Amino acid sequence: MSFVSTLRLSQAALAGFASIGAGFGSYAAAIPDLKASLDITESQLGLALFFGALGAVISMSASATLMAHFGTGRRFIALIMVFLSLAFFGLRYVSDLPGLGFAMFCVGLCTGFLDVVVNARISEEPPA
Repeated sequence: MSFVSTLRLSQAALAGFASIGAGFGSYAAAIPDLKASLDITESQLGLALFFGALGAVISMSASATLMAHFGTGRRFIALIMVFLSLAFFGLRYVSDLPGLGFAMFCVGLCTGFLDVVVNARISEEPPA
C-alpha cells in the first residue's frame, strides 16, 4: 500500500486528532484570561478541570456501546468533531464556576469519545 493511499484511509482519524489538539491548544492559551474573568482561585479552576477528566472517563467507558450502534465511519467522526467544537465554543460564554464545570464536562465527553472512535478507526484499517 502506498503512502498516499494510507493517508487517504486515515484522513478522518488525522482530522479527529487535529481537532482535539487545536481545541485544547486554544483553550490552554485562554485559561489565564478565563480564570481572571471568572475571578476564581486555582483550586476552583482545578475542580472545574477535574470535571473535564470525569467526562472523558465516562465517555470512554460508554464508547463501545455507541460504536456498536454507529460504527467508526467518517461521517460519525465528523459529527463528534462538530460537537467537540461546540463544546469548546461554549467555554467562551461561561459566566460562573458551575458553568465552567459543566462546559468542561461536555468537552471531556466529546474528547474522550472522539479519541476512542478515532483510535478504533485506525486499528480497523488494513496494515501497509
